[in-house]
Amino acid sequence: MMSEENKYCSRCGKLISTPEGDYFSHIKILYCDECRKEVEREQTRQRVAELKKRKKQKDKFRDEELEQLRVLTEQLKEEVELLREGNQAMREENGLLRMQNQSLREENGLLKEKNRLLRIRMQQLTTEINTSGTITQIRRRVK
Repeated sequence: MMSEENKYCSRCGKLISTPEGDYFSHIKILYCDECRKEVEREQTRQRVAELKKRKKQKDKFRDEELEQLRVLTEQLKEEVELLREGNQAMREENGLLRMQNQSLREENGLLKEKNRLLRIRMQQLTTEINTSGTITQIRRRVK
């Protein structure tokens, strides 16, 4: 299963391995020592460039999300302000309604008292009618 071919550097073409050595190191090796260092540097540069590209995409996405959240926050602040203004207007209206309600209760109390006095007077007149006789005589007394 040993490869019968010599291995040459994939980059410069220089002989790097013969089949007489360790089989696994023979099949694994691709570059000579000088080219291997250069290839490793190129691969590192490529990985760093890809990393920077991914980071830039993540940063862009994060910035877009952040801007959307800022806009949403401003909208919610405006909504809260409108709700507060509406709430204040309702409180003022509620205060006016309470004052109106208090007035109506006082008026209702006065009307109840007037009604009570009228009932008493009516009972007095009824009693007088029953005891005195005619309506004409009562009218004269009331005046």
